[in-house]
Amino acid sequence: MNTRRQWVSTAPMGAARAGLALMAVVVLGVDAAQPAQARGLTVLHNFAGSSDGGDPFASLIRDSAGNLYGTADYGGTAFAGVVFKVAPDGTETALYSFSGGADGANPYSGLVSASGSLYGTTYSGGGSSACTDGCGTVFSVTPTGDGSWVESVVHSFNNVDGANPDGGLVRDSSGNLYGAASQGNSGNLGAIFELTPAAGGGWQEFTLHTFDQAGDGRYPLGPLTFDASGNLYGATEEGGANKAGAVYELTPTGGSWSEQVVYSFINGVNTPNHPGPGIVFDTAGNLYGTTLSGGDPTCLGGCGAIFEVTP
Repeated sequence: MNTRRQWVSTAPMGAARAGLALMAVVVLGVDAAQPAQARGLTVLHNFAGSSDGGDPFASLIRDSAGNLYGTADYGGTAFAGVVFKVAPDGTETALYSFSGGADGANPYSGLVSASGSLYGTTYSGGGSSACTDGCGTVFSVTPTGDGSWVESVVHSFNNVDGANPDGGLVRDSSGNLYGAASQGNSGNLGAIFELTPAAGGGWQEFTLHTFDQAGDGRYPLGPLTFDASGNLYGATEEGGANKAGAVYELTPTGGSWSEQVVYSFINGVNTPNHPGPGIVFDTAGNLYGTTLSGGDPTCLGGCGAIFEVTP
């Protein structure tokens, strides 16, 4: 297990480091010795907001045959969202349409693939009366062999264990799934959860951490990120020491998980604050992400920033 580290925000990045980061993005997948080629745009599918879905908010995943998979948070047969597939020729297929009931509704997150099934979250639905529109679910969709797909509810949230997971999942090498419920628990501040395959079938849910706002944040956003030592990292949109959001670390310790705040953002037009979803690492262990506000004082209220947090 790694030792505890002190972290400091260096947002926005210095010009030299920012230049290197931009170069990495530009040349990714391109032979650096060759001049850049103009890119053409091909529209594979235009969503109609009907049976094919609408508002595909999250990122896509791709299989070895070149098919793309994702979610649309509304549309479908009940206008509660769909899981879809787009073939290389642009043919779109709604693999599953949510009913808005016990099976879930409004899948805002991307998917993860494991053993032929696709896993994701729905923000609402699930059947719990503890939330007005249901507290959300973790679901799987699995091909049946005849060309159709079947959906299963892996877990339905009940507000006590969290509610409204609006980010995606991450999976460890043992097949366990991890994610963030943006709300729920006793203070309605959100929770981090783990889902473990149970012996004989099904899944068991564990709450790894609940947020208390004053110290460690509120409204955790997914997806989470693992480091090389098995620690989990994520961000909360609000809360933290300065009530402007935080980056946190969860470390497994003898069957439980301990949480520490890596960095608390500061409210102010000149400083990045209220981080958005998703944290990424570089090879040196630095963390990168985005904020929803703060940054440039010439932008009314601040228009957000890209930040780096270093050990």
